[in-house]
Amino acid sequence: MNAAAPAAVSIREAAQAKGCVHCGESLPAEPIQGAAETELFCCRGCSIAFEILKGAGLASGYYDLRRRLREKGRPVGEASGNFAHFDDKAFEEHHTKSLSGEKRAAEFYLEGVHCAACVWVVERLSQQADGILSARLDLGRSHLQVIYDAASKPLARLAGLLSSIGYRPHPLGSTGQQEAERKERHALLIRLGVAGACAGNIMLFAAALYSAEGERLSAAMEGLFTWGSFLLSLPVIFYSARPFFRSAWGGLKAGTLHMDVPVSLGLSIGFLSSTINTIRGEGAIWFDTLAGLVFLLLVGRLLLDTGRRKAAEASRSLFSYLPTSALRIESPGTAPRQIALESVLAGDLLFVPTGDPIPVDGVVVEGHSHVSEALLTGESAPVPRGLGEAVFAGTSVTGGSLTIRAEQTGEKTRLSRLSKLVEESAARRAPIVAQADRIAAWFVGAVLLIASATFAGWYFFAGDPETALRASTAVLVVSCLCALGLATPFSLAAAIGKASRLGILIKGPEALERLAKVQKLYLDKTGTLTEGRPQVVERLSLSSEEETQEALALAAAAERHSTHPLARAISEFIPPQTLRVEEFHQEPGRGIRARVRDKTVLAGNAAWLASQNVDLPLVRIDDVRAFEEKLAASTVLIAVEGHLRAALFVADRLRQDAADALKEIRDAGIEVAILSGDAEGPVKAAARELGIGEFHSGFSPEQKAAFLSSQEKTRLCGMAGDGVNDAAALAAAGVGIAVHGGSEAAFQAADVATAKSGVLPLAQAIFIARKGLGRARTAIALSLTYNTVVTSLAAMGFVTPLWAAILMPISSLSVIALALKQ
Repeated sequence: MNAAAPAAVSIREAAQAKGCVHCGESLPAEPIQGAAETELFCCRGCSIAFEILKGAGLASGYYDLRRRLREKGRPVGEASGNFAHFDDKAFEEHHTKSLSGEKRAAEFYLEGVHCAACVWVVERLSQQADGILSARLDLGRSHLQVIYDAASKPLARLAGLLSSIGYRPHPLGSTGQQEAERKERHALLIRLGVAGACAGNIMLFAAALYSAEGERLSAAMEGLFTWGSFLLSLPVIFYSARPFFRSAWGGLKAGTLHMDVPVSLGLSIGFLSSTINTIRGEGAIWFDTLAGLVFLLLVGRLLLDTGRRKAAEASRSLFSYLPTSALRIESPGTAPRQIALESVLAGDLLFVPTGDPIPVDGVVVEGHSHVSEALLTGESAPVPRGLGEAVFAGTSVTGGSLTIRAEQTGEKTRLSRLSKLVEESAARRAPIVAQADRIAAWFVGAVLLIASATFAGWYFFAGDPETALRASTAVLVVSCLCALGLATPFSLAAAIGKASRLGILIKGPEALERLAKVQKLYLDKTGTLTEGRPQVVERLSLSSEEETQEALALAAAAERHSTHPLARAISEFIPPQTLRVEEFHQEPGRGIRARVRDKTVLAGNAAWLASQNVDLPLVRIDDVRAFEEKLAASTVLIAVEGHLRAALFVADRLRQDAADALKEIRDAGIEVAILSGDAEGPVKAAARELGIGEFHSGFSPEQKAAFLSSQEKTRLCGMAGDGVNDAAALAAAGVGIAVHGGSEAAFQAADVATAKSGVLPLAQAIFIARKGLGRARTAIALSLTYNTVVTSLAAMGFVTPLWAAILMPISSLSVIALALKQ
């Protein structure tokens, strides 16, 4: 015994020197001991992963492959494609950007990305490549962003490694990326078509086999239908299902079990068993089930791909508000010349006529006008801008014209930074699919162990090899993850369908789950709680009724010559009359002066009227201010021939259903607050009228996004808005809701969008989401209960593979039936 001790110690020391058997990391002082003396692990997770691979018979192949990939002197993935040019200086200058020192950042489009397990695999493998400092994969756009040490030149090695497991990289913006996206979707559609056609024909054969009794169907016909099903299943398994096998193998090479692993395992076992029984001429065949399963899985993948493509357009939609050209003034006194927007440089003088969008961030050097900044601030009324004041790209001139000096162009503009903020906020989200993948990994391991134990128990202890094979096969078939995999998506998809019938678009199950769990809801004011357009809400007579009516008619005729939103509100409020306007002058930000029916009419603010020598009795002005404060409205004073006649109060009305809808939301236990870019007065008035205690006013788009990001650290918050200025906030919130009538950018950035006007659809969306999530949880519980019961029965030999094939879809059908009962 004593003589053997040194040898035992040396074996253990050698094993410790090699590190963890599974991951290769250094071992702690007290490592986890496996079944063999040389099986030492750094943690319990590695020991479990090792046992799962060993139980599945994959350990030898997996660890041999890992050793080959780590051989010194051979670049990882070199044989998987020629990516040597990724390390060229020209490639680095064109497709990467410098950060600090030797650190650089690069971004690639990856082929084959389709689920959260891909995120885990890609990020983990990327960080194993020498020289890669960090890696982050955006699932929604299949974009991989890496930060690396330029001195190590790791991009070619990284590209080869990723390509070797099915994720071929393409530089962003290259023709390769665009062609890869097109080919990937085209291939998916072809695989789906092949699977659907074959599944339909196999089911016709299966119907004949299931419905006919033995004495009614000749052996020749039975053989024809059986072999026909086998031949039609070949393109389904070896072509249509190839992405699942490739993804599963890539996951195993990365050391993880995700949803494609059990899918591939189930397809393989079902196909092999059915093929063997076809050759033997007896036993159950499941070609119809396999073909139908592949078809449905590909349909789900197509829907996911479509959703990802739509979500990826969120930031790009902001740039639809920029013009493609600009009017540059080459030298003083010359006419402006139209040039491409890309040709504008900082310091250029640009002319922006009335009605045109401003192409760059700049400073006004000549002119005075109103500028609609709703794009950036959410303020419904245009603001005056004059000499020396800043203007921003994407906002538009609504009255007068401006000459501006360009300060920031292209990606440096505020609009571009806002777009980047939308993009980054959306990319931070972690899909809930990762949870299902983690459950699946444990579930697969448990099923493999149970199947192995079942085989060993019947074979070695009961001495019954036939029952051992039948029972273990039944465990693998009956414990298919179909029910577990369908539980959440079908329940949430049914809820999404119900919402769509009510005019509510919920962009995927992840968005629905977040909506169901929202704890606090922030709402923009203009266009969300209000109608979104200025209206005259009150009229105050400041002279006799006859004089007031005359003044209003004259003012309405004059205001029809103005493009200001307040002017349009006045024109809509006063019945139209055919009055000739002889003279018209507009002072941006102040008011108008006109000659109508030989009388001078003035309309505007008090300062404008005072500058035109209009008598403003103090008592009347006090009345006006009292109304203005009470209504939280903008005031337009009207004077005729130098005498004050009337006052009109213009405001944005609250939506009729706002109060009732918000009460329902609060009754559901959700806090409500206002987060707006409008001035404090209107926001405070809206909050008071709706009974909302918390409100925030004067927030810029960047401030909204930052505020919501900070709130997300303590609770799940929702944000409802309608404007482009809300896009970043909608992306930063736990769940963003774009209301009816809002901008395309808000719609693209949001998780939920309503097609019906009003606030009530917000409440309906929350209630539908909560009910759908409840159904999903119930479906998961039923699925797990079913698997526990039938797996136990199968292990005890009470369920044959034939009955397993019959019972397997029952759980899925029960889940679907429960999901559809919305």
